[in-house]
Amino acid sequence: MFADLAGGSAASQESLGSYPLVSRDKTFRPFHGALTSFLHTFVHHVSLSDTLYCGSNKRTEPSALMAVLQAWLFTLSHSPLRSFRHTGTVIALDVMTGLVEALKDVNEELSVVSRQKESERKKAGASSREGKDRIKELDRTMKTVHWKKGKLEEYLQEFFNTCVAPSPPPLRPAR
Repeated sequence: MFADLAGGSAASQESLGSYPLVSRDKTFRPFHGALTSFLHTFVHHVSLSDTLYCGSNKRTEPSALMAVLQAWLFTLSHSPLRSFRHTGTVIALDVMTGLVEALKDVNEELSVVSRQKESERKKAGASSREGKDRIKELDRTMKTVHWKKGKLEEYLQEFFNTCVAPSPPPLRPAR
């Protein structure tokens, strides 16, 4: 049985039937919306912490979460079984949508910090010790936000290259 599935023959693909993402069955209708909502919420909450951006609280280490997620989705999206390929691609696109939303939030944060820094520079108190300390703090915040922005853009590019735009799916044997 497993040999048939691994082989990806037309007969094995036909016998698998429908799967929840494309099923018209009443019981599976809300599944796609719930999956999408879960993935967007998951990425949003993870983006609020450093878990999405780095591993073990060190900026130099890659995020273990993203590495595992990318490997899993790469494997799914390159499966010989069409239902797995489709599921992997759908999940990758939903994760990418969550990453885009996180990138939008980071861009907004960058805009706010830039305005605060400019405002602080224009203040008369910028020459004071408190003003200089505030500007240094805003500089550190801007570096962190730029770093997060770069990581998110990197993840989006990696997901696109590995899961969305790889080689075309394997051809089905002629009947």
